[in-house]
Amino acid sequence: MPPTSPRWVRLGAASPAARLTLLLLAALGHLLFLGSLAWTVPWSIAMPILLAGANLTALALAAFRPKPRPLTAGRALAAVVGLTTALCAVIYLVLVLEVVSSGRHDRLPSVILPIGFGLVGGALGSTVAVPLALALDRWRREPTLRRSLDAWATLASIATVFAVVRPAGLDAAVARCAPSPGASMQCERLAHGRALAAADVAMAVFAVALAAGLWAFERLARRWLDSARGGALPGYRLAPMEGVDAAGSPRCGLTEAPALHALVAGSTDASYRESATPVAVAVIAASEDASWREGAMFLVLLLSAVAFLGRCLL
Repeated sequence: MPPTSPRWVRLGAASPAARLTLLLLAALGHLLFLGSLAWTVPWSIAMPILLAGANLTALALAAFRPKPRPLTAGRALAAVVGLTTALCAVIYLVLVLEVVSSGRHDRLPSVILPIGFGLVGGALGSTVAVPLALALDRWRREPTLRRSLDAWATLASIATVFAVVRPAGLDAAVARCAPSPGASMQCERLAHGRALAAADVAMAVFAVALAAGLWAFERLARRWLDSARGGALPGYRLAPMEGVDAAGSPRCGLTEAPALHALVAGSTDASYRESATPVAVAVIAASEDASWREGAMFLVLLLSAVAFLGRCLL
């Protein structure tokens, strides 16, 4: 990317640090949500790691696999379901070895259960992993402002689902265990349950803050783009694509638009005689419609507000 690009153009770069940050936030959300579910059921503490492992592995492959080819929804779905089933098969083999080593050959666990759990769990996990993996893959192959916002908006939407559809009864279960912490195996981990209840609230706050920040940033980016189109961006001017070297220049926009112009460095009264072939620092659309992110972030904020009022009133 040319060094003279405006800072808001460079924000779309899919740097390893940016992708890793998004991946770590997704991992934290997975573990908090599944940890809350495991405490409420209760499951073994290893179950959230099992369920999150396939999703996070698929996301890591989408974000960092070498020489990526375009990822399709079918391939992402197959990866999540396959990885979940494979993890369940490993656990099944461990159980079989334990039974065989103890000499209880008549108590071998059924192979149907782990395979069925892997298929069902993978299908459920794919509803979260597939959209985010596709957004990460597109951002990595097309490091533009639009793809960057798509990836972060997808994460905000998923975080809201985790925050709104939190495990039912978590607060009630914590309150029920408070008078007698040793009443059950679940209540023995009362401090763990309280920490998860607080973490769920923090996750909801994060989802709201991320959605609000993305909505505000998109409005600001629209003003920047409008200034560039109107020739009011200091230090830059708009030029026709003909006669401009736009090879390797990032496409900076918020939506898909067919009509394009080149953004080049220089004042608005600069002429082409200063340079035989001006180099475009970005390619922007002549005009843009509203993006899906604006409606999605508004819906995120609305759902979060409704969920908050519901928990306060009920």
